[in-house]
Amino acid sequence: MFENKIKELLDNRPFNPSDDGTLVCYNSRGYFITTKCEKCEHDIDFILWIIVDGEKRPDLLQQIMEGSLHDPKCTNCGNINHLNADLLLFRQNGSPVLIFSPTDVSDVEESNKVGRSFLLKLKQQLGANWNNEWYEKDGKRGMFTVARQFLPMFIKMGTLSFNE
Repeated sequence: MFENKIKELLDNRPFNPSDDGTLVCYNSRGYFITTKCEKCEHDIDFILWIIVDGEKRPDLLQQIMEGSLHDPKCTNCGNINHLNADLLLFRQNGSPVLIFSPTDVSDVEESNKVGRSFLLKLKQQLGANWNNEWYEKDGKRGMFTVARQFLPMFIKMGTLSFNE
């Protein structure tokens, strides 16, 4: 039954459970969770995405652009519920390739720790397809960190400014 719910949420896309309890679907990674609706207390099954491959999962990239990736809709009352979760966006052919969007930008040390852990998960997932140049550029190491409310704008505008 659990597996059928996941298949339904993924529109029957293939997925693999990983050792850390996440689900992996086309390099994107998330947790299958059940949360309560903030309005009616109904259970909502949801995949909370923490790593999104924007090129292999354009549907998830579209949700990021709309600001709805972490907002499950209650199937009982229709209420949109808001969940806070950190996110690593991977766009192999984008610029920048790696964008980390923490839920709390005030705790820089914790945000960096979470971002590095997501990066490690992605690197392990990609294996031989990982390219160190995505993370190391001009002798600098890192990924872009963008507050969630600015992420859609950064994706639209950032690509233009980084390619010039």
